Amino acid sequence: MSFHNPSQANDAQSKYSGLLSAIGANEFPCLTSVVCAQPPFVGEFLLFAFSNETRDIADACAQAAAYLGSSAQFTCLREEELGELALPDVFTPGTFSVPHWLRESGVVLWGRDIRPLIPSIAPPRQLLSCHLEAAAYYLRNHVILTLLMRQEYKILWSTLWKSRILLMATALLLRGVWRVEPRTAVGQFLTVYSSATLRDNILETIRAQSRLETADHATNKAAAYQTIWLYECFLESLRNLL
Repeated sequence: MSFHNPSQANDAQSKYSGLLSAIGANEFPCLTSVVCAQPPFVGEFLLFAFSNETRDIADACAQAAAYLGSSAQFTCLREEELGELALPDVFTPGTFSVPHWLRESGVVLWGRDIRPLIPSIAPPRQLLSCHLEAAAYYLRNHVILTLLMRQEYKILWSTLWKSRILLMATALLLRGVWRVEPRTAVGQFLTVYSSATLRDNILETIRAQSRLETADHATNKAAAYQTIWLYECFLESLRNLL
């Protein structure tokens, strides 16, 4: 998912040619650099860095949004504000590793190379603690009960599984592993955390999904409740890592 070779960098240059032409025409005054990366849980992400003397970057953000549309997420910061990239948004945990991806795998699309100025992530232990609290609060209060009442058991399983994948990625940051993708997260997690309890929990969750494929309502309901219980056990196991 990251730009490992020149052809990928050239593809990015081509994709954003309109934006880069606008930058060349000085539509973004005081811009010093544009860095692009592809964090797997976020998709394409662009960092627009401006000189510290820039008084107002709101117009530049609006222009960037107009050029990018929905093709990429982005942020605009003065160089002295780059440290804000490490401030976690606990309700979008997929962004936790964005600073790593920008610094280690990003491509400079325009301007000078500011990647060495991009900060490290916040302390991983703090990230995992915040992630656990936010996940438990949001899912318990806004997702689980609603989906149970609607008997949308497959959606419930999928939602909790996606939450697990994100939590695994955050837990891997504790061990310095940041290059994680959704398709590789389970294998990497079980390699780093070789716990029989965690392995059994994940396997039982996968088995619960297969039981949701039956036509029997009672079986589906039981599998859904087991999925919730297994998820809560998973959260407790991750808390024990702190």
